[in-house]
Amino acid sequence: MALSDIEARRIIVSKLKKNIFVVAGAGSGKTTILITRMVRMVEEGFDITKFCTITFTVNAAAEFLNKFRSELQKRSIQTMEEYSKDEHTLLPPPTDLSRSRCLEALKNIDLAFMGTIDSFCQLLVSEHPYEARVPSSSTVILDEELAILYQKEFDNIINRVGLYDDSDLQKYLTDFLKINERPSSTFQNAINEVINASCLSIQYQPSYSPNIKLEEKYEQIISIYREDIVSDLRELYQYCEAAVNFPIDTELYERSQKAWKEFVKYKAFLLGSWDINKLTFIARKMRILLTGIIFSDNPELYITKPFKTFKIGKSKLGTTQKFDCFRCRLDKEDFKEIMLFEEEVNNLTYDYSLPFLARASSLIQQKFKKEGKLSFNQWLLCIKELLEDDKDKNAGKLINHITDRYQYFMLDESQDTSPFQTTIFELLTEQNKGKCTLFIVGDPKQSIYRFRGADEETYLRTRSKYHAIKTVEEADCYDDIQVELLRNFRSSKEMKQYFNATFKDLANYEQIEIPEDEEGHPFSSGAYKYEPSHLVDIIIGMINNSHYQTYDRAKKGFRTLEYRDFMVITHKKNHQKEVVEAFSEKNIPFYLEGRNDVSRYELVKSAYAIYAYVTHLDQATFINLLTSSFIGLSPEESLMISRDNNFIPLIENKEKQIDFINQLVREIDSFTPLSLYHRIVENIGLFSFEKIEKIDYLFFIEEKIKEALSASAISSLEDGELFLRDYLASSIERYSSISFKPNAVYLANLHKVKGLESPVVFLVTAKQMTSQPTFRLNFLEQKSYLFKMARMEGVASIHLLNAASDLFKEESEKEKEMLKKEEERLQYVAATRAKDYLFVPNDGRGWKTLPVEQDFNLLARKEEDAIEPIVKKPFKYFDINFNFDNRQTYILKKPSSLTNEYKIQKASEETVADMSDVQIDSEATIIGTIVHRLMERIALSLPHKIEQEDVVSTILSEYNLQTDSTYEDILNSVFETIVFKHGYEQELGNAPTDIYRILLEAQQIICEVPFCYKEDNVLVNGFIDLVYLDENGYHIIDYKTDALLGEHQAQLDAYIKALKVLFNIEADAKIYHIKIK
Repeated sequence: MALSDIEARRIIVSKLKKNIFVVAGAGSGKTTILITRMVRMVEEGFDITKFCTITFTVNAAAEFLNKFRSELQKRSIQTMEEYSKDEHTLLPPPTDLSRSRCLEALKNIDLAFMGTIDSFCQLLVSEHPYEARVPSSSTVILDEELAILYQKEFDNIINRVGLYDDSDLQKYLTDFLKINERPSSTFQNAINEVINASCLSIQYQPSYSPNIKLEEKYEQIISIYREDIVSDLRELYQYCEAAVNFPIDTELYERSQKAWKEFVKYKAFLLGSWDINKLTFIARKMRILLTGIIFSDNPELYITKPFKTFKIGKSKLGTTQKFDCFRCRLDKEDFKEIMLFEEEVNNLTYDYSLPFLARASSLIQQKFKKEGKLSFNQWLLCIKELLEDDKDKNAGKLINHITDRYQYFMLDESQDTSPFQTTIFELLTEQNKGKCTLFIVGDPKQSIYRFRGADEETYLRTRSKYHAIKTVEEADCYDDIQVELLRNFRSSKEMKQYFNATFKDLANYEQIEIPEDEEGHPFSSGAYKYEPSHLVDIIIGMINNSHYQTYDRAKKGFRTLEYRDFMVITHKKNHQKEVVEAFSEKNIPFYLEGRNDVSRYELVKSAYAIYAYVTHLDQATFINLLTSSFIGLSPEESLMISRDNNFIPLIENKEKQIDFINQLVREIDSFTPLSLYHRIVENIGLFSFEKIEKIDYLFFIEEKIKEALSASAISSLEDGELFLRDYLASSIERYSSISFKPNAVYLANLHKVKGLESPVVFLVTAKQMTSQPTFRLNFLEQKSYLFKMARMEGVASIHLLNAASDLFKEESEKEKEMLKKEEERLQYVAATRAKDYLFVPNDGRGWKTLPVEQDFNLLARKEEDAIEPIVKKPFKYFDINFNFDNRQTYILKKPSSLTNEYKIQKASEETVADMSDVQIDSEATIIGTIVHRLMERIALSLPHKIEQEDVVSTILSEYNLQTDSTYEDILNSVFETIVFKHGYEQELGNAPTDIYRILLEAQQIICEVPFCYKEDNVLVNGFIDLVYLDENGYHIIDYKTDALLGEHQAQLDAYIKALKVLFNIEADAKIYHIKIK
């Protein structure tokens, strides 16, 4: 008899010094129980600053922190009367001591760590860069950035730059360039997969002897296959067109003609010379073309000699009209030459490409580690190796140091993280048992991120280390215990009964515990079959229909459904198109989860155009506003007018829009970045009805502005404008845990709904596809296998590198079985999002493990049910004048322009620019930028001395500048002068000459300090190069690289005032002149 759910929860909250492994199914309240345990730890005297909680996403960490803080606040003031009313609490009654401890913990909560594993790794590296052998400023490089960096590294490999002048690498490169038609694209698409696989030992079984040269192996393949294949192709081309002869009025006519024309189009290519770098494409294209042809007669009746490399056979096609059809069969016994040819070519390409990719992977990782450019997996590997090395060679001194700082480790969603994460925290806790505790929460039934390196087998092996206790008394017998939460607080009784019946045979599934006194749902809750074509009508019919209701915990009662109560789940993102089109046609509001390009949507671009114009009031933003959908002029029309026009006949029906903008301009002095943006979003009704799409993006971006303000990343309207511009320039990963959720249907694929819930869940029909594995990571044996690499852009199923040896076939079958099990878990995850209603397509396509018996019959609304219109017309149209004159303006100035001397004059339209001046100005700007960056890196590395070669090469790389250039000479000269030669001689009144020594002894150093303040009608904003604190107070340093120094006192005064206004800090300010020769 296993522990009951309540017994397991009480053990979690009471056995605070035990290492506990918690299996928590969907809807079991794992976050709540973890927070309850942490609050209990605080009340029992555990130091909150030693807490370390690892979450799966950044948003989950933020949400977790807010809930933890809220519970501490509640317990810090909770009275006995309030406690007695909290019938579900697992915490003991509050005391004066427990309240005071919670209050103290609130003061120090920011000293606890709550974040993702990569941010924890970054923290460790920033504190121990020497031991980790990476720069303290190292960051996580995202996939988009990596793609750009890899392309640059391939160019460096070609040019033998730096460590890429490696004999083995260059030898392998020669073959790689010969065998791949598009070597750069192949490299860029394959190298990340190789780097990820290199965390384990990449297994490699070449199908040829290492002593055989590429050209020799190529000639062997050609001599075996080409003559017979080309002979058969000639027969087809010359005699078999007559066999493609379906009646013109049949379904098969157009289909067969299209396939034959495609075959003919490649005639010269297939019959021509088979160049070595085109073999892969020839083999793949030949197979696709031949299997696509549909013959009305047997083509063997037309040919002059029998086919040698394939057979022709009858085929049944799913058409309404039945005809005899014939297809090329490439897999018949003794007629497999074309298939064997493709396999040989795949092996050839793979075998002569992988050695190069593996060697390049090793060198790139060395280089990136030195430069502090690490991917997510490399961060984990770096810290894992660091701790293992410390344990083996240094008696765990670093581990002891880290566990002096953090002692109570809590890991959430452990089934979906890399096994390296578990290893890291086992290393930290096992050495200091009694001092440290490890609390792991996970659910093997929800392990769905194998493609990211998660491994259910490793999770289960970790779980097996913890003793699964069956009685409360057993908890005291072991240091490492395992319990399982069996309740589901998310779903209705009917849904839980459906889950128990449906998933009883799913691996690791335990029956959900349903209390005997739990009442059923009074509004037809359950799992239903539905006709996919009726999806939209069902949603519209259930809205505000009192027959279908959900329990609202906040209101403590049932209510009718809104759009926000619906979740539509697809297998993959590319399955969402039809749903989006159906929703758009019926004007159903929806928001789409996943990676999206926000710049595609007119609504977001228009909001930015308004924000930018109101912020800057210049001609560029004016034109941008006019050509946005908010105003709607064409680029040509916008050039016909200026801001000073009182009347613009081109603009009609835009009176309210223009008045709104004028009002914003008049109130500009009262806005913060958030309030201006919020004001724009509040007036969404002024946007053109046809352009209102993706409204949820506006709310999502508003959340991001709040985050940026909280993190002091932005402060002025100008900062906000740059922030919005960056969002328009990038694709973003949207998360559902924003504080405001629009009243819209939530549409997402399977991997995006993890951790979410919804009263109504629709599963969308999908073509059942058996995905072929592309790699396998075997953490138990520490081996990795790469089956397919270099996926062709836009074609998910085609890879440029394919392995076909027996070793890979065997391992691929093992991986296929693992993916099949994961598909069952994905369907479990999808179904268990539902609170009250689950809808499964009646054709069952894509959801084979979710049998449903009852059909859904939509009940009509009652007379008293309110019906809201789906879309309200936002406003009426008016003929108006256009007037921007009535406004209050602020002039934006940089501190460097506050002096009248040395201002760069903006050229008028009549000015003919001297290109030599432009070039000199551009070069001076680049030099100033990289020298400032060098000074920043030197200052921030103190008290350690940064390596000259590393910092110079890194800065050149950051700004895409060549090594062995003038810029490299300048950086080396400045570094040597500052660090080794006691600095540059300064004029009287400037900063101290030996700035390096001064900073070495400083108590505090801050670089690139942003500021913005108002002075009359002028907004002054910018960045202060350096602020440092010594025994005499705060000092401001402004670096200048001008050939001749001008008068900069006004600029320095602005910096002094900025520190005083924003931070109430008194400081002096001086120039440090770096004399560039």
